Amino acid sequence: MSVAALLNELQSLDPSKPFDAKGVRDRIHSLFAAATHEERGTLLAIHKATMDLLEWQVTDPEDLARLKAARQADYNFLLMMESLEGENVSPAKLIAATSREVAAGRMSPDDEMHKLAHAAHVVLSPPPKPSKPGWFARLFGAR
Repeated sequence: MSVAALLNELQSLDPSKPFDAKGVRDRIHSLFAAATHEERGTLLAIHKATMDLLEWQVTDPEDLARLKAARQADYNFLLMMESLEGENVSPAKLIAATSREVAAGRMSPDDEMHKLAHAAHVVLSPPPKPSKPGWFARLFGAR
């Protein structure tokens, strides 16, 4: 199944029938790794709508708190998965993913994941190479 097919299926659901939120979440996860950056945005929008619907249906405050925590963990997991380069998270990819989410209104600019992305970029990115040799290299003839 493709992202477009999932979206079309969801748009044609019969509102009088039960909604399979777990099935939708499972399909989001199965499509996520192979999706493009833009498709991942669509999948995260579907994720948000699905979780919003679930939150609306939960009446017990303890269950709602657990759902919100699980929802946030699942969302963060998808963002981290999107940001992988091999086995490591790429700070540049994480910034791209969280910035897309902030621009789409699904994430607050002061969200911890977005702040973490910027902090990781500062700490983990290699320093830029100087455009010309520094004073030490000029002094000792290194080129």
